[in-house]
Amino acid sequence: MNRRGTWLTTFPALLASVLLACGGGDPVSPVTGSLAVSVSGLPAGAAAAVSISGPGGFARTLTSSETVANLAPGAYTLAASGVTVGGSDYSASPPSQSVTVAQGDTPAGATVVYQAQLSLAITVSGLPAGSTADVQVTGPDGFAQAVTASQTLGGLAPGTYTIAANSVALGCADYSASPA
Repeated sequence: MNRRGTWLTTFPALLASVLLACGGGDPVSPVTGSLAVSVSGLPAGAAAAVSISGPGGFARTLTSSETVANLAPGAYTLAASGVTVGGSDYSASPPSQSVTVAQGDTPAGATVVYQAQLSLAITVSGLPAGSTADVQVTGPDGFAQAVTASQTLGGLAPGTYTIAANSVALGCADYSASPA
């Protein structure tokens, strides 16, 4: 056999040996992963505050939904902070979460939901100085609070609130609530 024929029959075997020795199963498999972070609940154009930290000192801050690619596989921590938009406070849920990024094309997923934290100002007037009002405020998720004087309730979830003011008897006088 001539030299050229030997080379042509030996080359495929040599190539297969090199690929196997180098772990060359699938040469196009990714060695990194990705993380898809979904952010919702903020007004259009408002910036979220989501920090991601992970292996090798990785750190990044996101201001909206985003897929972060080329991440080393491992555990990542997301910390979402509250933000203020147009004078309204929004809290993030969950404020902290751990996500495992695996090697491959399918991104790990994480969701951060922002919710407005509202306030309700209650004014009590017409009672003698030093007396206490009898006002009950109820709302979403079992919210209930007694109010005995003018105050602002903060950190409220969006929803419908009911304010019930009861009459107050002081000595011989009866002070009727309005609206009742």
